[in-house]
Amino acid sequence: MDFGQINSIRGIPGFARGIGCRSAVEVGVQRGWFSRRIARAIDGDVWLVDPWMHFDEGYEDSANVPQAQQDANHDRVVRMFAGRPNVHVLRKTSLEAAAGFAGESVDWVFIDANHSYEAVRDDVRAWWPKVRPGGSSRGTTTWTASSGGPARGSASSAPWTSSWRRSACRPRRS
Repeated sequence: MDFGQINSIRGIPGFARGIGCRSAVEVGVQRGWFSRRIARAIDGDVWLVDPWMHFDEGYEDSANVPQAQQDANHDRVVRMFAGRPNVHVLRKTSLEAAAGFAGESVDWVFIDANHSYEAVRDDVRAWWPKVRPGGSSRGTTTWTASSGGPARGSASSAPWTSSWRRSACRPRRS
């Protein structure tokens, strides 16, 4: 199923309407640029998940900034959504946050966090069961319902290839 392309953040409102989105999780928030669009597009609850933590060894990413900047990014996001009771800022790792959600409880999970193969694999395994039937995952790290699980290799060559144009929707129950 395709509910329209998200070629940029401008495509979020149409996509959210297309799947009847009433709840969303963004994993990997950083400074909240994408979060702002998600929160505007969804009438229901939005959870913003990020540990806002510097990883010292083995993880190269432009978002892996020193801890002082991580703290400043977190504070900025908290201020950005102050007074918005439907937006929940969770300073947790992806896996810690996923453990707190019931199965099939959210309409959309957007993953744009650690892009290493292992982290993407673990995020997919943790969040996929949380997406309701008919819900979707989308973003810079997406996966397909028919992927049968991660294949060994780089995240960019795995079944959930990095793309704004591909999505995975859990089949609706008959």
